[in-house]
Amino acid sequence: MNLIIDIGNTATKIAFFKERELVRSKVLDGFPEQEVLSAINDVRFKKVILSSVKHLSNDFSTALPMNKMLLLNKETKLPIAINYATHHTLGSDRIAAAVGATVLFAKENVLCFDLGSCITSEWITKDGIYHGGSISPGMNMRFKAMHTFTDKLPLLSAYEEKVAMPGDSTESCMRAGVVNGIAYEIKGMIDFYTSKYAALKVIFTGGDAAYFESLLNMNIFVQPNLVLMGLNEILIYHES
Repeated sequence: MNLIIDIGNTATKIAFFKERELVRSKVLDGFPEQEVLSAINDVRFKKVILSSVKHLSNDFSTALPMNKMLLLNKETKLPIAINYATHHTLGSDRIAAAVGATVLFAKENVLCFDLGSCITSEWITKDGIYHGGSISPGMNMRFKAMHTFTDKLPLLSAYEEKVAMPGDSTESCMRAGVVNGIAYEIKGMIDFYTSKYAALKVIFTGGDAAYFESLLNMNIFVQPNLVLMGLNEILIYHES
């Protein structure tokens, strides 16, 4: 049994895989260090991989049983090739998503979007090479930015009501700008890559994946556990 731990910006995911089958998983708010360490030190799971977009504290890092775990970082050997100018700055979540994409669609061109705190896109060609992508603010970040950096705009959520276009009030205009702006941004990227590569698979993952998939009338595959699948694949690669 493989134990997978993914520490994100707003939540921590813990999952258990039997080979490539996801057995169970859970999501924890924030980063509860003691609960994560307890899971890692569970003697039933001898194969562990940990990925974090946060800087780990010295106390937490010191407590990690490095003899039985793989900590994903810039030195970790991967089952895909990385063509990225600043490999040392590449987030572990982006690496895992790219690897997960190749698990779902091996030897195919894949464009993967992770719609969470930020919206990241990852481009992987059918020869198993990762070429980077893009990073932009996520939906909630855009709403928070408008509220934080203005005096009068309210703090909104897209899920409160149907998003109209055009908006006919300040609130509906804000929703139209954020939600439709993201939809157009994603569609534009898909069109860009499709113009260069006719055979292309598109994957959505992250907290807002299903929401935006429903807005776009396109052939999109939604896989909520893509990052976990990628981390498990990296662990399997190191076992072989």
